[in-house]
Amino acid sequence: MFLVFQDVDVNANVDISLQLNVGTNAIVGGNLDVDGQTDLDLLNVSENATFFADVTFTGANYDMVWDTSDSALEFADNA
Repeated sequence: MFLVFQDVDVNANVDISLQLNVGTNAIVGGNLDVDGQTDLDLLNVSENATFFADVTFTGANYDMVWDTSDSALEFADNA
């Protein structure tokens, strides 16, 4: 079953237990809380980002990793 709406304003909590498909842009004016894995094709961060595990920065030729256990930015060999 699909419901199609145009110009819908929601001013209360909405619980979507299955799937939400957005055909164009989605604008979130407050916090967006996502539980579980989230796959993003593009992520723009305009202020701060907090990560609670190791973070890999992938380059064209070499990568670097922020290692949380060492609190160190580690570069690949020969980078």
